[in-house]
Amino acid sequence: MARCAQGAHEFLESVFAPTVAALCSVDAEAVCSRGGLSFVQLLKPFCRLPVEVHVRDPSNQLQPVKNLRLCISALNTQSYPPGVARKLLSDTVSNSFSGDGAITDVVSVGSYDLNINTTTPWFEAYREAFFQVFPVGDHECHRHYLACLLVVSSNHQDPMEQFHQLSQEQHRVQHGGECPHPKWFSPNTLKHYVLLHDIGTGDLQRAEEIYDGIKQLYGSSACSLLRINSLLPGSQRDDQIPEPWSQYMARCPKLQLQRLCDGWSVASNGQDAWNAEPASVPPNEHDGELKTESDCAKKTHLLEVEVAGEENEGRAIGTAAMVTHGACLSLEDQERLRQFVQDFTIHGLLPHIERTIRQLNDQLVSRRGLSRSLMTVTRKWFGGSKTPERLGSEPRGPSGITYSSEAPELQLRKMGDLCFLMHLYELAYTCYHSAKKEFQNDQASIHAAGAMEMAAVSAFLQPGNQRQYPAHYMENAALIYRDSCRNAPLAERCTLLSLDVLKSHGQFSDAAAALIRFTSEDSDLQAALFLEQAAHCFVCMRNPLARKFAFHMILAGHRYLKASQRKHSLRCYMQALQVYRGRGWCLAEDHINLTIARQSFSLHQLDASVSAFRHVLLHESRQTPAQQAALLREYLFIYKQQVGEMPPEGPLPQLPLPFLDCSLTRLFLGHDWKPAQGEKQAATHMSLDQHLDAEAVAAWQELEELAASKATTTSTAYQPCQLCLSYHTDNSKPPLAVVNEPIKVEVVLRNPLQVPLLLSDLCLHWNFEPKSYDHDQKLEESHHVTNERGIDGISSIESEVLPEFLLPAGETKPVRLQLLPRCMGKIDILGLLYGLSAGLPASGLSGGISTRESQIQPPARPLGNGVSVRGRQELHLQGPRLNSTLEEKTSVVYGPDNRLCPIVTPAMPLLEVFFMKFPSALLCGEVRRTSIEFSNVGPLPLASLVVATHSPEFFTFGSGNSAPNSDLGPYHTCEGEGRASVPFFPSRESGSGLVVVPLPGGRLESGQAVSLPFWIRGPDAEGVHEIRFLFLYRSVDEHPKISHRVVRHTAVVCVASSLVASGRITRSLQPPEPRDSRGRDANSGCEEAKDHQRLLVQLNVENLSQLSSSVQQFQLIQVSSASSLWHLYCCLTPSMEGLTVGPKEKLLLHFKAMEMRKNSQEADEMIFSNISFSNEQQVPSWSSPCRDFFISAIQRNLRGRGRSRDVLYHLDRFRKRCQVQFGLIILWKAVVLEGAKEMELMGQHHICLQHLDQESFSGTLQTPCGSTPFLETVTLEKSSLNVAYASPNFSLLRCSFRFSSTIRHSFKDKRLCTLPVVLVLYNCCTDPLHVIVNSSTTPGPHLTQAAFTWVGCVHHRLSLPPLSSHHLPLQACFPRPGVFDLATVHISATTADAVEVGTGPHMDFINQQLPAPAYVVVENAEC
Repeated sequence: MARCAQGAHEFLESVFAPTVAALCSVDAEAVCSRGGLSFVQLLKPFCRLPVEVHVRDPSNQLQPVKNLRLCISALNTQSYPPGVARKLLSDTVSNSFSGDGAITDVVSVGSYDLNINTTTPWFEAYREAFFQVFPVGDHECHRHYLACLLVVSSNHQDPMEQFHQLSQEQHRVQHGGECPHPKWFSPNTLKHYVLLHDIGTGDLQRAEEIYDGIKQLYGSSACSLLRINSLLPGSQRDDQIPEPWSQYMARCPKLQLQRLCDGWSVASNGQDAWNAEPASVPPNEHDGELKTESDCAKKTHLLEVEVAGEENEGRAIGTAAMVTHGACLSLEDQERLRQFVQDFTIHGLLPHIERTIRQLNDQLVSRRGLSRSLMTVTRKWFGGSKTPERLGSEPRGPSGITYSSEAPELQLRKMGDLCFLMHLYELAYTCYHSAKKEFQNDQASIHAAGAMEMAAVSAFLQPGNQRQYPAHYMENAALIYRDSCRNAPLAERCTLLSLDVLKSHGQFSDAAAALIRFTSEDSDLQAALFLEQAAHCFVCMRNPLARKFAFHMILAGHRYLKASQRKHSLRCYMQALQVYRGRGWCLAEDHINLTIARQSFSLHQLDASVSAFRHVLLHESRQTPAQQAALLREYLFIYKQQVGEMPPEGPLPQLPLPFLDCSLTRLFLGHDWKPAQGEKQAATHMSLDQHLDAEAVAAWQELEELAASKATTTSTAYQPCQLCLSYHTDNSKPPLAVVNEPIKVEVVLRNPLQVPLLLSDLCLHWNFEPKSYDHDQKLEESHHVTNERGIDGISSIESEVLPEFLLPAGETKPVRLQLLPRCMGKIDILGLLYGLSAGLPASGLSGGISTRESQIQPPARPLGNGVSVRGRQELHLQGPRLNSTLEEKTSVVYGPDNRLCPIVTPAMPLLEVFFMKFPSALLCGEVRRTSIEFSNVGPLPLASLVVATHSPEFFTFGSGNSAPNSDLGPYHTCEGEGRASVPFFPSRESGSGLVVVPLPGGRLESGQAVSLPFWIRGPDAEGVHEIRFLFLYRSVDEHPKISHRVVRHTAVVCVASSLVASGRITRSLQPPEPRDSRGRDANSGCEEAKDHQRLLVQLNVENLSQLSSSVQQFQLIQVSSASSLWHLYCCLTPSMEGLTVGPKEKLLLHFKAMEMRKNSQEADEMIFSNISFSNEQQVPSWSSPCRDFFISAIQRNLRGRGRSRDVLYHLDRFRKRCQVQFGLIILWKAVVLEGAKEMELMGQHHICLQHLDQESFSGTLQTPCGSTPFLETVTLEKSSLNVAYASPNFSLLRCSFRFSSTIRHSFKDKRLCTLPVVLVLYNCCTDPLHVIVNSSTTPGPHLTQAAFTWVGCVHHRLSLPPLSSHHLPLQACFPRPGVFDLATVHISATTADAVEVGTGPHMDFINQQLPAPAYVVVENAEC
């Protein structure tokens, strides 16, 4: 809340004071002017008495009067033009603006923290000036002259005659009838004669003689001798002598009035003087776009002057403020002045007032016939309906009747005014209250309103607040002034008097209502002041109303603007903005900011104007496109003026448009890779068109680290090669660029407006510091280079400049700019440099504006004479939040982001990769031959080229002799025996996905290109596959900063279904085949020993293609095996016509595998054997690419399977007994119809068979549905043996039953039927086994209760030699006829070495597969 410097009591007492006129001779004014003052100004600081005085009331009682102040003014018979008064009030408000030095305070109002003014000195100055220039009325007497000071200098030739002339002049003015102004309280005005003596130039003796003559003529109480100017002119003034006149001169309205009157004419010819306008008004210097509401038609009012410009404010009193006042007055002179005023008041003025009060009291008592004592005044004194004395010839005016000067009502009002001036407030209230009734009875509205007004003030000023303040008196008086009397100044005065009274009582709501009630359209300045005070009242209420405060502040700012008080208008809008900012009041906030922007520009506050315009344009606005276009033009116009005032050598200004999304800024190092040219397709590598997520970035980094471990030969720490940096990458270290290779930056721009923005000469803003990183090269010392002021003369960096870049309305659009460094050093990319303007370019579309856009949308109005501002915008990047240490966790700390600080390093080799005829669609398992080209376009040779991928089974480079020589597509053929043993040396790093590219000579020179064969195989799963290739290479010579470089390629292949193959291996129980004389098997032709094992291989091939697909049939051309121990051969002679599988058909094939004996030299070899199904030459499966793809499949299978950690050691040994490590390679051929053209496709599938009796599939590691776990260990009840149950896929032995399938038995003769059964056990392993056979009824996890029982010995334990059999006799007993399953015997086995490592009887056995269902039919012989 704005507080006033004066309290309510002090303010009211200062408003009403006894008024004394001063009439000075010319020589007296000359004496006073030596100190730069007039006589009235000389007495101004001493008009308040420092002592307490006493005055007698009508009852002759002494009443103390404290802080009595006199109002001494020069006697002037002219009435000042109202225009002068209005100009004075306007200047007073303007000059009282405190500007940046205003005292403010933060007030918390709900959720608002308002920074508002604690004081309003402009309102106090306006109020003081208003009461000083307020015209004196006839219906009240408290501002009428009570006395007159006649001042003559002692240097006058005839002072006595001059006093006589001044006395006659005063008499003429008061009683001549020629001068309606000023007003006098009574006909017998007190005259006081002052002889002014100049000590420095006058004769003191002569002065005393003249003074004695004056006393003899007029009396000693009516005369005074005043001696001044003790100091000589030009003498040095003591700094300790106070100078009290300046504070009064700065706010002396009547002095300013006198000066302003020289340029004004007095209204005449009966025209209402108060409606006269100033002679001239300074024109507004800001027209056009920035014209505001203040340019509307001017309103006229008594107390307001409309001023269009504010640059001349304060000039009226500027000269007076610079003069040194009272230069010839010493401390003694000031004391004489103070004593003079005090003596005049005590000995002259107060006795005169006492006599006047007694006279008025006597007249009232004599006319009414009442008691002389007013202290016992009753209702009877002033009651009745006596007709007042009035002038019969005067008509009744709009304010009521007109009274004569001797009317008792006016006499009562005069008595009340005198008592009020003498601080006799209780007596004054009685007089005003009685006069109010008389005036109301006579319907004298203006007199009644005046009496009510003064009665309310008297009631408030009574000591001790004896009476309750009658607020309704003030309200009614103001309404009468405004409505009945049509006198706005009186209503305004009434409101101003009641304002402080209501605020002192805490009635802020009533005060605000009164201020708003008397806000009219007549005076914009008065309305603005009242609305502002009302806004402050809303904040000071018990429940503050922040939004009402802001609303009325906006109204006040609007009225200030109409009154040409731009500074105050701007201040009000700024305070109101605190409430509306960021609260969702979009239109209100835009209106306030727009007004602030325009008024700030009018006041030449360009920074504030630009800031406000920026808020209107940048924040979400609901302005129409046309409005936004106009605002943008205004903003650019003001911004250009602000830029014009900046020093030319300083930095470019910060532009607010368009928005920069700094977090999406990306940097790319390197050239743009060439697009596909026919069958030649370049590696996709990296570009700004690719948007990688965090998962993709991590995958590429993993491949790079894998390849770097193979290619890098130095011991330096690994550092990834970052080519494209974004917020997904690790930007803690600066990126490493290469000389003569471009650096591209993508910046995302957003246009928040609904109008297009045109950016001209758009380029990157950078600083460059030359620095050498090559030990063999030294650079000369040079300073930083920047392109902020242009690129003329800069050869170290070539910067791309876009002539025009159009950003459409409301769109987000990236822009890509390029730098080409020509020397080593460090680059700091700071932001963007561009020229900002609105609309489309006049020259057409270019610089990022596509032709398609120009065809779809017609171009807007060309910016022919628009405004363009050259500036910059900075890119502020913020790294990731740190959260490692305790300090970082408990605070908000962000790491560095150096993605825009590249370091330019020496030259490096540059690799380009091209794929020839790379397919985009494949069948599952399809093999294609293509080629890959490596080209070194850099200035240096490269070496150590490796390829890393997550899908090593997808491709192979083959070997030197792998070129195809037949019509079998990508394969080559051979003649001879279809079996070979080859060393097992894969070309890959243990299946890790790392391949060394076989470059000729191990290096690639600058400008050299090499083409290598390249085989690819379709993945085993159908769908769309993304396969990543990372080519890593390094320079032949060690680089000081970069250890390696990479090229990335992502191949997207659509894979269609083809074949799926599955296989199973079981042990063969057949005896060896007959042998020929050379010991060969008659069917297979392979050499074998008598104890060689045999396996049965089952192959199931299914065609998954649809009937509607382009591939109808698949032809199996060859089945090959790969194993280090086993050899594959056919059970039957294969058909040479080929095996064909149609859509949705299955093909089941059976083969045999025989164990081969190898010596120690063949331990690391793998046996490949082929079985061909066509007349064509067979494919050597032991050569590339067939072997390479098979080995990749094996390595993938081994990586995927792993080993369970919770299996016991000896159980794992059992598992190893059943491992065969057998692989199948199925080669197939298919014909694809593409229109009228047939194309033959080749492919291969792989099956990795690792365990007996376990089905495996091609291209998958899944276990068939419904299969049991591999091992499960349980403990049988009533047994000391721990038995592990094995699934059917894990068998150490085989068993079968031999018995009679049908038995006839007479149960009548013999109740039980017994059946001899022989259990045949066969050891399938090459190790001896210990077997337990349990035929008791104890159920296990897989046993059920049977309807028969085993008799005899039911628990057997025996040993089986390797590859041997044993017949175990058993006996079953049946109690009734029926069909029974004999497969209820529980069999478990373990190896002999497992028994040796066991402890005691507690040994683990593996549960074996139960025999197949063995049914026996028992018949009753009697039936």
